[in-house]
Amino acid sequence: MGYITENLASEVAELLEGAVQDPVDVVAPSIDFLEGLPDNESESLNVLLELAETGGFPELHEFYPTFGEDISAFANIDEGVYAMGNDYAGNYWVLYPDGDIDCWCHDEGGYMEGHEFESIDDFMECLVLSSAVKEQLLDWETTRERFELRAEKWSGWEWFLENVDEFVEDL
Repeated sequence: MGYITENLASEVAELLEGAVQDPVDVVAPSIDFLEGLPDNESESLNVLLELAETGGFPELHEFYPTFGEDISAFANIDEGVYAMGNDYAGNYWVLYPDGDIDCWCHDEGGYMEGHEFESIDDFMECLVLSSAVKEQLLDWETTRERFELRAEKWSGWEWFLENVDEFVEDL
């Protein structure tokens, strides 16, 4: 079990005060894509798809759900990736068949350095925590260490660590 199936609902209720988005249309990935995902990744993705369709997807900074949007015409997009959402600025968070997450940048026409996550669960945990801090619902000083530990392995956590540091400094 992972973050999405175990902790997402309670952390959205507690840390984001239950803030959720309106329902959106989604296009699920193919059965082959889902079956090729490691361990519980397909279960986690299915939970997110259901939340997006029913209006229970969390209100997050840097992520608007566009599950299954056709991005195949984008320059330098890897074949076989699945669009999960965008960052409100035209950059797309994509899921690879191995479960990794990366961000495709519309300005550069390629993937952004330093935005990789090891799993859907890891990615969503980072988004929920950073959004809670930005909404001033969670103290950054007590949360920062969690980001530092994860940033040692995955650059997406490092990018969000720097992003939230800048946000807090500007408060």
